[in-house]
Amino acid sequence: MGRPAWCRECRHEIAWATLIPSGKAVPLDVSPDPELGIYHRRFITDSTGRRTSTVVQLSGHDLTEARDRARRYPADRESRLWVPHFATCSARRPHPTETTR
Repeated sequence: MGRPAWCRECRHEIAWATLIPSGKAVPLDVSPDPELGIYHRRFITDSTGRRTSTVVQLSGHDLTEARDRARRYPADRESRLWVPHFATCSARRPHPTETTR
């Protein structure tokens, strides 16, 4: 997975990946989750041997099928779905006493 990294907001461990096709860096939770995951992760090794983590965001029918597969085959590394860290970051969630109007 590469070097460990930590969220600046909540201090939980995260992993960075490159979103395809935009090339933007995306922070991921370090554990896959078939219920919350929206990214399919792949590792690419370039000609110098450098390994890069890339993700593709799934939606609609593709996401439904991927979640079904991840639930059926939890040990299959190719079927895992990864969660963007901003969806679970405790520092980014509103405080329980705050109300939204």
